Amino acid sequence: MPPKKAKAVLPSIAWDADDNALVWQLIAEITKPANLKVLCGKTKHEVSNPFTDK
Repeated sequence: MPPKKAKAVLPSIAWDADDNALVWQLIAEITKPANLKVLCGKTKHEVSNPFTDK
């Protein structure tokens, strides 16, 4: 069995720096319609149709 690859260590993020600027930037990106649908899925009134969805 080959040796396991070393996992990359993620850097720590200073979320509270610059008056929480990164938090607000993340919220702004999440609330964009394209990102919201990807992250949260469709709403109850939206029906998934594999023949018309692109």
